[in-house]
Amino acid sequence: KTLPSLKKLLNLKKTPKRIECYDISHLQGNHTIGSMIVFENGAPKKSDYRYFNIKQLQKGEINDFDSLNEVLNRRLKYLAELPENLKYQKLKNKFLLRNKTKKTLIELTYTNEQETLSLEINKEFETYILKNPTIFTSFFKNIIKKNKAKKYLINTEIKEIKTQLLGIGFIEIQNENFNLGYYSQKQSFDKSFNTKPDLIIIDGGKGQLSSTLKAKKNHNSSIPFISIAKKEEIIFTENKEEIILPKNSPTLNLIQQMRDEAHRFAITKNRKDRIKEMLQN
Repeated sequence: KTLPSLKKLLNLKKTPKRIECYDISHLQGNHTIGSMIVFENGAPKKSDYRYFNIKQLQKGEINDFDSLNEVLNRRLKYLAELPENLKYQKLKNKFLLRNKTKKTLIELTYTNEQETLSLEINKEFETYILKNPTIFTSFFKNIIKKNKAKKYLINTEIKEIKTQLLGIGFIEIQNENFNLGYYSQKQSFDKSFNTKPDLIIIDGGKGQLSSTLKAKKNHNSSIPFISIAKKEEIIFTENKEEIILPKNSPTLNLIQQMRDEAHRFAITKNRKDRIKEMLQN
C-alpha cells in the first residue's frame, strides 16, 4: 500500500514494484564491500541480494564515493548489455546483432541449402559453413573455447539448431523480428541481475548520490535514483530536491527499512571476510 505513495512522492512514471538499495561497508579501508538488496512489492527478496567486492581501491583506502560509483557502474553496465538492449538490424538474408558500441557479436547468413555463420570476435572476422545443423552444438562449443568470448547472441529459425542452443544453456528471448538465443560463458543466467529495478536507493547524502549519478550517466540509464542520509533522514532526489517526511510516515519507514537492510547485509559480509582472513593467518 505504501508503494503508490512512494510513486507520487518521487513523481515516478510507474509504481516501484522492484527496488534495489546499495550500501558500502569496510573496516578502516579494508575488506570494502558493496551490498545490493532487493525489495519486491514492499517486501525483502533475499534470493536476489548480491555482494560486490570493491576492486579499484588500494588496501586501507577509504572512499565511499568511488566505491559506490564502481558498484553502480558494474550494475548498470550489466543491464546495458542485456540482449533486449542490443540494436538489431535486418538485412536481405542476414541478421546483424550489435551492442551500443556497434560491435557485431554474431552475424548469421542464410542460403537455401546451408547456413553460413559469420563470427566477429576481438576485431577478427571469420566465416564458417554449416552443412549439417545437427553438428551445431559441438561446433559452437569449440568456437566459444577457441575465442574465450564472454557473450554470444545468435538468431536462428532452424528447429534443430534452436533445440541444441537451449540444450547448452542458451535462453530464448522474444523480439518483434525474430527469436534470440542468449549465452554467457562467464556467468550463468542471473535472474536478479537480469531484472531491471523501478527505483534505486543509495545509502548516503548528496555526495553519495552524485557519485552514483555519474555511473547512471555513463550508461544512459533511465532508472530513477534517490539517496537517504542517516542522521537527518533527508531524502535527496536527482533534481536536487530535499524531502523531509514525518518520522511516522509509512513511506519513510519503508525507505529506512531498505537502507538498514542494505547496511546490515554489507556489514555481515564484511565481518565474514575479516573472520576468514583471521583464520587463514
